[in-house]
Amino acid sequence: MDLSPSLAHAAALRSIKPKLAYAGQPLRPWQRKVRSALRDLLKLDVITPAPLRPKSIWKRPHALGTIEKIAFTAEKGADVVAYWCTPHETPAATFICLQGHGSGIYTSLGLADDEQTPVADTHNLFFAEHCLKRNIAALCVEQRSFGLRRELVQKRRSDRSCREAVVRGLTIGRVLNGERVFDVMRAIDWLEQRKGVELTRLGILGHSSGGMTAMYAAALDERLKLAMLSCSVARFADSIITIGHCECNAVPGIYTQLEMADILAAIAPRPLVIVNGREDPIFPLASARKVFGTVRRAYTAAGVKADVRLIEGDGGHRYFEDAGWAAMLPLIRSTLN
Repeated sequence: MDLSPSLAHAAALRSIKPKLAYAGQPLRPWQRKVRSALRDLLKLDVITPAPLRPKSIWKRPHALGTIEKIAFTAEKGADVVAYWCTPHETPAATFICLQGHGSGIYTSLGLADDEQTPVADTHNLFFAEHCLKRNIAALCVEQRSFGLRRELVQKRRSDRSCREAVVRGLTIGRVLNGERVFDVMRAIDWLEQRKGVELTRLGILGHSSGGMTAMYAAALDERLKLAMLSCSVARFADSIITIGHCECNAVPGIYTQLEMADILAAIAPRPLVIVNGREDPIFPLASARKVFGTVRRAYTAAGVKADVRLIEGDGGHRYFEDAGWAAMLPLIRSTLN
């Protein structure tokens, strides 16, 4: 007997062909349709921005520059906290950095949640240090349901930090992925108000579910000129749909419209680096290669085939810092020309 729910879903999956799949159609008109569909799928238009009301919480020197803990308001009831990390010299670029599941933005500084005690870099996720030592400014943004923004008000909670936000959001017509993308857009608004910040080379870097947010944000917001996605790329059909993932990675109905390759193709012609581990169990490399093939066709159609790159790291679900930045730095330099 067929009793497992996944069996019916697998049968349904085989019958679906995403309506907006990229198949070589004229790129810009197709991208506009993709962005419109994404805004609807992520429920971005139900969120109303509030005045930013930016504030500085503390500021202190770092061996590689300066770290400032800041906050701003994204929407009513949703404040965003972040670390604004600037190098000693004028930065070559600015990157918004997003952690995945874990302790939160403290990880970007290499610290425990007391913001003082060093921790081991088991997955190579010290994003602030990675950026500063390459003379890149980093805005390390805390995502909803992670770290400082985990659920603390609701008394009865599950053991997964995202679950309540996903369930509440779906019930009232929202999507957590969309709320996270909205916060990134508001972070860009904050940067635009910051004096002396050069945004012609504004990029985004995300790992795991941070990479998912970075993908949607880069596809939707053309203020982001560069994108680097770590351990977050594979066909939906080979990963999010068919491998155990956190609920926060789900976007209702997205597969009826788009596969992941189609979303990434909407980033063209802006430079894109995809970083995957050869042994990543939840974003399989073989599937990432299939995605890359489609995305590369879109970049070729845009006349910038060399501006999308797939980096294959020797390991699992972790960030491959040196290889990723070795691919991204020439792309940053190319924007100076």
